[in-house]
Amino acid sequence: MKSLQCKSCGKIFATQEIRYLHEQKEHDMHKGGGSFLCTSPGCGRSRPGNGFASRWVQIEHIKNVHENIPDLPSPTIGN
Repeated sequence: MKSLQCKSCGKIFATQEIRYLHEQKEHDMHKGGGSFLCTSPGCGRSRPGNGFASRWVQIEHIKNVHENIPDLPSPTIGN
């Protein structure tokens, strides 16, 4: 099993993916470009070499950036 500890600062994470994202964002590590590309035409993250490192991050990007689905209000009970 891979370590859950950041290779740069030693911080411990709950999952490997969270550690990886931390290292990528905070320490500018893992600059491979990623093999998971955005499926939205014209998006800068849809070009080879500029994709995402994981499918989960790709899906979150598409959901949050391109679909822009607002949270629905909770139904009111008793109306």
